[in-house]
Amino acid sequence: MSPLQHSIIGFLSLITFISTINAQTPITDWEDGRSTYYTTWEQGACNYGTISADTFPFNNIAAPNEAFYNKSLACGGCFEIMCVGPWDQTYCPGSAGCKTPNASVIIEVTDECPVQGNEQWCSGDITHFDLSQHAFDLIADNTCGVIKQKWRQVTCNYGTGKNIIVLNHNGINQWYFGITIESVDYYGQVSNVEIKDASSSTWSAGQRQDYNVFLWQATGNGLQTPISVRVTDSHGNMVVGNNIVTSFTGGAKFDLGTNFYNISSRYGKK
Repeated sequence: MSPLQHSIIGFLSLITFISTINAQTPITDWEDGRSTYYTTWEQGACNYGTISADTFPFNNIAAPNEAFYNKSLACGGCFEIMCVGPWDQTYCPGSAGCKTPNASVIIEVTDECPVQGNEQWCSGDITHFDLSQHAFDLIADNTCGVIKQKWRQVTCNYGTGKNIIVLNHNGINQWYFGITIESVDYYGQVSNVEIKDASSSTWSAGQRQDYNVFLWQATGNGLQTPISVRVTDSHGNMVVGNNIVTSFTGGAKFDLGTNFYNISSRYGKK
């Protein structure tokens, strides 16, 4: 076999491997929606901070309308957005709207499109995803500012070996503790977070905030490190990281040591 043939086979194998690890399974049926785009999508309402350009979600994120965001319950969910065409021709003069027929992109919810200031698009008349321009440009002509689309929820796939990340909120201490949960595989969305500090034998649930931080207030000597964290996803599946939070430094990240890998076999795909 020639060196060129070896190179072609190696390249095709790499493409197959990447397609496999980033494959995402539909969870819901298609529904009608609408999309616009915005250009500054870092530090969104979900408190995830910098969005990765090199790994999932590859800068492909969205801010859904306020009702869909639902006080941060939508954070971390993954959705496929398929371009249908211009919302109407006044927004797309002379343009077909979509890059190609049925062009689609997988996005992660990392932000919110609030009603105030966005009454025309995010008031809830239809499910609306304000896409990062990076995501919008993959499926539509960005001279066409508003498109009809279809959307469905799909599994999140961060790749084998990518564990859940626990992020300390800024300004915390042993009496006022807050964390955000990142990189949740499969269903993506988190319904509950509990902690158990070094001085306790029971789990304590955090109070979820609209900005996707779970908060705890302690008395006496406060929380003692190390702290274990238990994460429950939107379908009731749980994973635990024992003794992983070792400081109260704002912005510090801790590896949970696991994720919701192979959920269909482990949990019967709840």
